[in-house]
Amino acid sequence: LAGLAIVAVAISLVWAYQTTRPPATNPENLCRIDQAPPEATTIVIDTTDALAESESAQILQEIERIREQMPPMGLIEIVQISEDASAAPAPLLSLCNPGHGREMNALYQNPKFAEKRWNDAFRAPLELALSQILGASSGRQSPLMESLRRLSAERINRPELDASSKRLVVF
Repeated sequence: LAGLAIVAVAISLVWAYQTTRPPATNPENLCRIDQAPPEATTIVIDTTDALAESESAQILQEIERIREQMPPMGLIEIVQISEDASAAPAPLLSLCNPGHGREMNALYQNPKFAEKRWNDAFRAPLELALSQILGASSGRQSPLMESLRRLSAERINRPELDASSKRLVVF
């Protein structure tokens, strides 16, 4: 009976480890390696016209709402529109939300580590990218429609995001 109890405990421990360990992620963008993000949000900011301080504040507040409502492992991309329509709009930031510590179980997970990772690897780079974009100088023209067309074809409709719900936010 003692041998059966040891085997049952060992099987339980292996099962618990397999079901509670975090998924493998790409260290560059924090996205899961084995599946598509559940949600992909692309935020486009057209800075070819100068933004007033109140407009910048509104943009930051709205992006904070988007960031806080994003599901764990959801992808967020920040794209700046420049006056050069021939250049494909590349994201200045492309990160998946690693998840807050507050949705974790303190008994068998590490919420403090997760919260630190969320702040250091997700929130801080997002805020840095936004400060760079919102501080950019204005341009002579805004190729917004051309840039959105290219962005849709090259970034939003990528095959690896077919299973993801997609959202496009334009400022």
